[in-house]
This record gives sequence, C-alpha cells and structure tokens, in this order.
Amino acid sequence: MRGKKFAVVMAGNPYTESGEAFRIPDMLANRADIYNLGDMLSDQKQAFELSFVENSLTSNSVLAPLATRDLNDLYRFVRMADGESIALSEMSHAYSATESNEIVTTLQKLIAAQQVVLKVNQQYIRSAATADQYRVEPPFKLQGSYRNMNKLAEKISAVMTDNELNTLLQDHYQGEAQTLAAGTEENLLKLAELRGDMTAEQRAVGRPSKRVISDSS
Repeated sequence: MRGKKFAVVMAGNPYTESGEAFRIPDMLANRADIYNLGDMLSDQKQAFELSFVENSLTSNSVLAPLATRDLNDLYRFVRMADGESIALSEMSHAYSATESNEIVTTLQKLIAAQQVVLKVNQQYIRSAATADQYRVEPPFKLQGSYRNMNKLAEKISAVMTDNELNTLLQDHYQGEAQTLAAGTEENLLKLAELRGDMTAEQRAVGRPSKRVISDSS
C-alpha cells in the first residue's frame, strides 16, 4: 500500500453486548479522529429520526415495496400518518385506497415504536457521555438502534391495537435487558420512566436513589 492514501473507519457503541464499557486502546485513540455520531447529527435531527423508518421498511411486509419505489411516496405517506390530507394522485406509484389505508395505519404504529426507540437512543447517548464519577443514576445500557427498529418493524401490523403495540415494545426491551450482565432492573425501570408508563409495582419498587459518586483521591 506504499504511496496509497487510505483510511480505516471503525464504529463502536459505548458498551459491549454484556453491558461492559467499550474501550479504545490509547495507542489507537491517540492516532485517530473520534466522533460522537449523536452529536454530529444534532443539526439534522429530522433526517436522523426519519432514517429509522427508512431503514426498517424492508423488515415489514406491508411497507417493503416502498423501499424500491420513489422515496417521496414514503415521505408523503409519513405526512398522511401524521394527519395531513394528501391525494393519492400525487403519488408516483398507483396505490389503491385499501393499500394506502393499510400503509398509513402501519406507519402510524411504526412511528409510535420509532418514538420509543429514539428516546432510548438519546438516553443511551446521554448516559454514555457521563463520566462514572459524576453519575447520579445507574448507566443506561439499553440501545435504540436500527437493529432494534428492524426487529420491531417485522412484528408490526396495521391491525395491532395500542395495547398490543405496547406489549410488543415491552417484550422486546425485556429480552434486550436480559443480555446485560448487570443493571437489568434499573434499565427497565428507566425505560418505563422514559415511556411514561410505569406500573404500580414499578412505582412501589422505585428507582435507586440518586447520588453523586466522587473520586476521593
């Protein structure tokens, strides 16, 4: 590779699958430019959030055809899912009223799941950016990634009720929490707090008391 210009790009999460902190060796970190993806995308919030929907299309049988068509159709359907009235004649593809209704309803369920995944994503970033000695609550290690969004998208359907969707989200993150080496209960309680749906049992248990951990040295 003599005389050639090249770059090695590595991407990693702050935590490993077991919940342990991921560390970049000093010798590598000192020779690399390190960027926080969450910070980089802060000025493109809408595009970043929509990317969770775009990347999960192929995981859902109803929405998969949209991935191979003009993406402007997807954006119009998203606006319809938000309540905007758009004529089907504006679409680049010919959709029947029945097909359109199923797509819009499915997107409404998907967007509801997306909002939860985004909350998890932002809490994960905030927690990972906090030094251990300054934490006032346990590290949050559940992730709101494209992988999570795709796993949820494949199980979402237009006929799901709100209760069924909530159960799907709860079961998904219950399973994700089981892979953590420690902090499963704390992470699930924090997730319930983020979603605003803590049960009476969770409120009774309560979250661990907040405390600042300082370095006595």
